[in-house]
Amino acid sequence: GAFYTSRPLLWPAVLFPFLIGGFFAGSQYSVVFWICGALLSLPYNFVLYGINDAYDVETDVHNPRKQQHVLLAGESNARVFSVRVFIVTSIGIVLSVLLSGGSRVVLGLYAALLLLGCVYSVPPVRLKERIGIDSIANGFLYFFLPFMLGFSVAGDMSELPLVQMLLLVLAVAGFHLGAGILDIEAD
Repeated sequence: GAFYTSRPLLWPAVLFPFLIGGFFAGSQYSVVFWICGALLSLPYNFVLYGINDAYDVETDVHNPRKQQHVLLAGESNARVFSVRVFIVTSIGIVLSVLLSGGSRVVLGLYAALLLLGCVYSVPPVRLKERIGIDSIANGFLYFFLPFMLGFSVAGDMSELPLVQMLLLVLAVAGFHLGAGILDIEAD
């Protein structure tokens, strides 16, 4: 059901940039670091995919790749599903912030992830419907912000290699643009 909406096979897509961020920050990959990574992966993927799915029901019904969708199967409605997503996400955020010593940077990065995750899928802005901008948003959602979270949990943000990270955002955006071709017909 709802667990599969978070697309568990894609969790590493967010966890890897988190781990790379920790590596660049000189992390020793402590237990706290790993817990923060796990807490990022599950709740964040619920936001990315759960909210997206809640607002994509009308187009997903025509997409053969999305027929197992929880909302299409009638297991939930968009409002109830969205509330569940935010509850799971809030628990992960609170635990991560507490484990990182109450870091305002970590809290701010999670706020940015949530805001961009919602603005990406929710009308009236719905960045996913704006060609090019949706790909850049994906660069931030799937690489830059998770990387920064890993970096901030493990190290000093003043040493963040910002230029290199922005170049990688563009690389992820380019990949997303190419992968989006798969859903042109259905969307």
